[in-house]
Amino acid sequence: MTFGKGKQTDMEEISRKAALIKHSKVSQKGEKNPNWKNGISKNNYHYKKIQKKRFPEKIKAREKVQKAIKSGRLVNPDFCKECGRRTSRLHAHHKNYSYPLKVEWLCVGCHRKRHE
Repeated sequence: MTFGKGKQTDMEEISRKAALIKHSKVSQKGEKNPNWKNGISKNNYHYKKIQKKRFPEKIKAREKVQKAIKSGRLVNPDFCKECGRRTSRLHAHHKNYSYPLKVEWLCVGCHRKRHE
């Protein structure tokens, strides 16, 4: 492409230089970063560790359901038990965590309503 008085310039080079200039002026660290979430770490392990302490029976039931699905002992259907809507994203709802494989398969909306 030609810019100005007949000078040939590569567009990639212009964009690279523009990006460097733009980002060198503005600090992207800490609170100035647009993705800043008030110091919340991306380390999810800490959150999971807290949840395991607070709700051990809930976590164990979820793990047993996941293992049963992987092994084929438990199969999630295509339909929500409550509203009958056909969807591939069904949640396993436990009425009682003492029976981890006794679950109701609910769509996201119905599962949310159950926990309100």
